[in-house]
Amino acid sequence: MSFEAATPSVDGKRIFAVGDQDRGELVRYDSKTRQFTADLSGISASAVSFSPNGRWVAYSTYPENILWRSRTDDSEKLQLTYKPLRAFGSNWSPDGTQILFAAEEAGQNARLYSVPVEGGAPRMISASEHDLIFPKWTPDGKSIVFEETSHYTTFIKLLDLKTKQVSTLPGSEI
Repeated sequence: MSFEAATPSVDGKRIFAVGDQDRGELVRYDSKTRQFTADLSGISASAVSFSPNGRWVAYSTYPENILWRSRTDDSEKLQLTYKPLRAFGSNWSPDGTQILFAAEEAGQNARLYSVPVEGGAPRMISASEHDLIFPKWTPDGKSIVFEETSHYTTFIKLLDLKTKQVSTLPGSEI
């Protein structure tokens, strides 16, 4: 929760402020009825991704940024990350065994991690002196494409998982 517009009471014994906590609701658009309906019990989530077979979903709760996975019917929920790690985004590996995500801890830059879909400790894949964000597996599962952002400059990078070599895609500076 964030606070703003703090003002003391007339007697100076209390402080009043406006408290604000962002929330969201995961919804699905039904093209037949042309309406949005709550999905996964209407959880507050972002960065939703589906497994290659379409039976599972991964998402980060919002605003807590905790990574979860469940079946698309909201059963078999499993928490995959824990504080102090704040997870942003989710992307299933092509073989459906790992979930790739960016995450940060207080005072640190965002790094790239993966975690088995059955749970376990997240494994850091790459770190930098800059934020690493929006990771995606390549279709063959051998590399990861991501953005490295520093102040006002962003580069698209490619990480070869076998050699651990990181290269910048030519012309990708934004």
